[in-house]
Amino acid sequence: MDHDHRALSRRTVRFATLNASLNRGTQGALVADPSTPDNVQARNAAETIQRVDHVLDHRLVWQGVRGA
Repeated sequence: MDHDHRALSRRTVRFATLNASLNRGTQGALVADPSTPDNVQARNAAETIQRVDHVLDHRLVWQGVRGA
């Protein structure tokens, strides 16, 4: 099979990895913290996520909605 490489388009794909500790000392803090405008962790994560195509978070620990 012969491919015409001139017809292929190139697209840059951007990845980011996050190592965000989501542990909180009180129940409900994980939901409340990112909702405040002065939360540095949430702001930094949001800025990174908006600039890339794919995000890999390798430290996410899921506790379910009740554990948030």
